[in-house]
Amino acid sequence: MQAAIVDIHEKIDLYGLTALDLGFKGDGAARSKPPAKYRDEAGNSWTGRGKRPGWLVAHLSAGRQIEEFLTA
Repeated sequence: MQAAIVDIHEKIDLYGLTALDLGFKGDGAARSKPPAKYRDEAGNSWTGRGKRPGWLVAHLSAGRQIEEFLTA
């Protein structure tokens, strides 16, 4: 198996092939970060995706409402 991988790498180098030439899609560039949906007075922000960050949990535990932090 290792010999086959080495052979493939050599041919890629020999012919100057790219991932697009081999049928892979995209250029591998990272996607842009989604805009912040929530922000506090200190500038901490959260997109609303994934686990709630500590700064937001602390504000909510102190009795504030999540709607207070909506950006738009």
